[in-house]
Amino acid sequence: MSADTQSTPEVVTQDDERFVKIPHAKPGQEYKSPKNFQQPLLDGFYRVVVTLLCLSLPIAPAVIFFMILVYSKAIQYGFLWLWISMIVIIEVIALGVAWGIAREALGIAGVHYEDRQR
Repeated sequence: MSADTQSTPEVVTQDDERFVKIPHAKPGQEYKSPKNFQQPLLDGFYRVVVTLLCLSLPIAPAVIFFMILVYSKAIQYGFLWLWISMIVIIEVIALGVAWGIAREALGIAGVHYEDRQR
């Protein structure tokens, strides 16, 4: 604000309150609860797909490393120690990621309260 303008406090009275009437829903616009019925075949299919995808996470780099070790001259040049350490690190990371994704996607992650009370 500049020095030339003067602020005047606004006085709020009960006459200044405004109420807005919310219109009622028309036919066909009512709230409907979601249909959460069970679908065992689809749930089983999702479980199989998630399990296969999580198993592919550690298998894919293992196949790539196997092909590198078989078809390259890494062993002849003395770099086997480097490849073995890289395989171990990558496979441990892949197994951890696959385990975490599987627990979340299959719904077994979380705290089990009945076990903690014992």
